[in-house]
Amino acid sequence: MESTQTEATQAYVKHKKGIWISTGIFAFIGLAGGIVGVILFALFGFFISFLFALIAFKIKETPEEKAYFRKQAEELNSKLAQERKQQKGSISKWLDERKQKKEEEQRKQAEIEQVKEELYKKNVEWWLTEDLSIHAKKIDGLKLSKNEYCYYKSSEPINWKEDRVSTRRINYGGLTATIHIAKGLNYRLGSINTAINKSTRIVTVLTGTLFLTNKRIIVASNNKIKAYTFKRLLKMEPYSDGVALYSSAGKRVILDGFTDATHFNIYLDRLTSEDNVLPNNWGNIS
Repeated sequence: MESTQTEATQAYVKHKKGIWISTGIFAFIGLAGGIVGVILFALFGFFISFLFALIAFKIKETPEEKAYFRKQAEELNSKLAQERKQQKGSISKWLDERKQKKEEEQRKQAEIEQVKEELYKKNVEWWLTEDLSIHAKKIDGLKLSKNEYCYYKSSEPINWKEDRVSTRRINYGGLTATIHIAKGLNYRLGSINTAINKSTRIVTVLTGTLFLTNKRIIVASNNKIKAYTFKRLLKMEPYSDGVALYSSAGKRVILDGFTDATHFNIYLDRLTSEDNVLPNNWGNIS
């Protein structure tokens, strides 16, 4: 393809003057047909002249000219092939660098995640074994009993949720008939079935700061406050973002909103099952 283009270009350059003279002659002949005739005859003349010039160029080529043009075509093809190879190599290099960069980012991210996981495991081990008494303290604005201390305070708003049961009674009467028994007394035959439908929904009662003491769980917001004493607690179901508390009466309280509730759930489990959580100088803490 490159060789043909080179020969055509050389033929045009070599016979350019003759091509345009022939084109002018054909355009002059087309004057009888107006502007359209001039344009059509000029195009036809240019095509015919260029074709004859190309044929003449090929016929008049000497062996030296043929060798010269062949060499030029080979050099041009070689240059184009080299440029394609370099371009392909650059793209391949860019793709390899991009792949290596992505793999490096993934490796670093995996290392970061591993460090986070190891640190998290260490924190969990520490929360399970540390001396809780070192965290015992009183909270300003929160009235705690004499031997009650706070061990955990949430850093984010926590939702206090409760179950609400709605009851609806449905009366159904089948086929009935009325029998007169006495004056003012009618007996209604048939059956009446009473059905009770119950539905449970979860309602957010309060959202606020959570405090965990050695006696209860407290959620406070402005002038509102809710407390759940450990004496009521029969069972707890920990979740990644909270906990469900069940009382001996079967009622459920849900605390959620934690980014990670592991810390709180461990402390809650320990405070409800361990006795040695009070500080040695608990009577002097204010």
